[in-house]
Parts: sequence; structure tokens; C-alpha cells
Amino acid sequence: MISDNGHVSVDAREAAEALAQHYANESRLAFSSYDKNFARVTRNQVKSCRVRQADNPLFNVDFTLPELSYALQNMDTIKSPGPDSIPGHFLSLLGILGRERLLYICNLSWKTGKLPRQWKSAIVIPIHKLSKNAGLTTSYRPISLTCITCKLMECMVLRRLTHHLHTNNLIPSEQFAFRKDHSTVDQILYFTQCVKRFSESQTNETHHGGIFRCVKGL
Repeated sequence: MISDNGHVSVDAREAAEALAQHYANESRLAFSSYDKNFARVTRNQVKSCRVRQADNPLFNVDFTLPELSYALQNMDTIKSPGPDSIPGHFLSLLGILGRERLLYICNLSWKTGKLPRQWKSAIVIPIHKLSKNAGLTTSYRPISLTCITCKLMECMVLRRLTHHLHTNNLIPSEQFAFRKDHSTVDQILYFTQCVKRFSESQTNETHHGGIFRCVKGL
């Protein structure tokens, strides 16, 4: 493995160190004074939310066993576990007492606004890109394995946020991607239909349309 500075790794440990340094360099961001000030204001707003009740009771009440059961039923049990080494299949077989203890941890995190330390870490696995030189650090893309227990918590939070956004019409109809039944493919089909209808209504004129897409090399 050849690191970013040209050093050649002689064993697996050095190769892992080279990949870790490469990913650290790639993920390092340069923040302007405006960015730092915006981040400071945002952190203060988040902290203020912990000491006062939300206007919507949906964000004040604890999560329930049915919510946790829904998250467990929709969990992908074949995904690899994270730093806690707890597999999804094990969690799917939890009895009522196990689910109550897991729910207690989730609600404690929900009320305090803090995450368990392991939930904030990940195991990074480098995946080799097809047809790329296996000896270069740039030929591997990182996959982060996070704790599945944290993913269950994320699923419950997402369901509440989605319900709040939809019931209050806070998501515009033009928003596609990252929404159920609103994929980017649906948007493309809708766009082509609009262009077709417009071209059919303009029989005496010629119009040309174009779609521009920016693709960053993997």
C-alpha cells in the first residue's frame, strides 16, 4: 500500500495506518469565520432546546414499545454490527424485558440529548473500487459500521420527524429524493412528461431541452 506521502507499507498494520491517514485528510474541512460563528450559534440553540419543552408534544414524550417494535421489524438483520459488536439478529430476538431495557436507554438519550460513547464511533472498512490499483489508498472507499442499537434510535426519531413534517405540510411537493415514493427516478419521469406535454402544445415551434449532471469520480 502506497500512502499519500509516497511511503510503501510493509505489513497490514502500516497499510491500515495509511488508509486511516488518507481518510482523515479527505474528511478534514476548512471552516471560515462565518462557518465557525454559524456553528457556535447552532450549538447554543441545540443546548437551549434541552432546557425547555418543545411546542409539539411529539418531541417531549418518551418512545414507546410499539415504536421500538416497528424499528426492529424493519431492521436489516444481515448488516454487520458496529463497535458494540451486537448483531441485528440478536436484537430482533429480544424478549419483552430486553426491549424494555433497550427502550430505557433510547429514552434516556432522548431526554438528555446525549448519545452513548460507542454510538458516536464507527468501524471503517475499506472497500476496493473495481478496476482500480489495489496498491493506492485512493482506490478504496470507506464504509462505516455504526452500532445497530443507534440505528434503531435513528429510525424512531426519523418516524416522528417525518410525521411532523408531513402533517404540517413542511416539505414542498417539489422535493424529491430521500422521501418515500419520491425517488429521483420519479422526478425524471415527471420532468419528461412535462416536456412532452409542452412540446405537443407547441406544434409550430421547435424547442430543445437539456439535462446537466455533475458526476464526481469515485
